[in-house]
Amino acid sequence: MVASTISVVLGLALLVTACGRDEPDYRDIPRIDALDPRWDLSVAGDAQLRALMDGKITRGEYVKGYDAFESCLNEAGFQLTSEREVGGILEFSIPAGAVNSGADQRCYMTHFAYVDATWQYENGEERDFIERVNQCLGLDGSRADAPLTRLEAEEALSEGGRTISECP
Repeated sequence: MVASTISVVLGLALLVTACGRDEPDYRDIPRIDALDPRWDLSVAGDAQLRALMDGKITRGEYVKGYDAFESCLNEAGFQLTSEREVGGILEFSIPAGAVNSGADQRCYMTHFAYVDATWQYENGEERDFIERVNQCLGLDGSRADAPLTRLEAEEALSEGGRTISECP
């Protein structure tokens, strides 16, 4: 009787513990083509893991991860520079001091690395198209008149009297 009571109590304790777990576990992440299976997801923060749980990244999750990464760097005393968005992909420059101190690696891996890789894998075609148009038209992607969206790139091609098939 005592042994069966202990078994029931232990069983209920395990059930309550498993059901009450709010924190995501990196081992629960589904296989995502963008993520190298050799990557150590155990370093990812809870928000990043929650974003990965359904196997895809939304625009909101991508921006939220970027904001957390940027905030972490700011708290470490560093500021991202040259921030812009090209074809739905966020681009930025990281100060050398952030890299040398290790803050870049820590913040990126905790808040943004896996979300960023997944988003870029799923949404990189638009940026590739824009970069191809910029190259075709001889535009430096950092210039103010360089297209940043697919629509702007298509308009730039049309204004230049070219089609994408004419671009290398």
